[in-house]
Amino acid sequence: RINNIFLGAIVLTSLFFTSCEKPQIGSVTVKFSDSGVATTYDEIVLDVRRVEVKFANENTNNEFGKYFLDAHAGGFDLAALRIGGADEVANKQRMPVGSLTEMRIVAGDESYIKVNGVKYPLSVSNSPTSGLTLNLDDKGIYDGQQAEIILNIDVAGSVQQSGGSYILNALIEVE
Repeated sequence: RINNIFLGAIVLTSLFFTSCEKPQIGSVTVKFSDSGVATTYDEIVLDVRRVEVKFANENTNNEFGKYFLDAHAGGFDLAALRIGGADEVANKQRMPVGSLTEMRIVAGDESYIKVNGVKYPLSVSNSPTSGLTLNLDDKGIYDGQQAEIILNIDVAGSVQQSGGSYILNALIEVE
């Protein structure tokens, strides 16, 4: 009698574990990289507050919704980027598989530019209402894989000066 109960428990447990599908999980990393065009600015600091992506998979009926990545909030000195190097902006270690079509980087009001040792406020185009929005051309997150999204920024060409104010109108190529 006890053996039958024990045997029944083992069978039920094995059925439970074989019927549960392992979720398909991948990861994603987002990095800033320099396009290679030299800049004369001392610093160009982008205050990153949040990184969002539009995400879809079979669990969302392939309808896109927001998914928040783990952003490394704070200032990123874009003028300090070097060719061949990249600074990580955000990542998500456990992310369901699916498609990414768009990314939004929300910047705070602590962005600034330093020119000849003098610090000026730096406005970010489209921010704070929409942030820097980038098309990702259906970048995929695959089971067990690490997706890497490189934001190759033309630092020198992205800064526009109007009178005494500076605007970051980011020229970014997504790789």
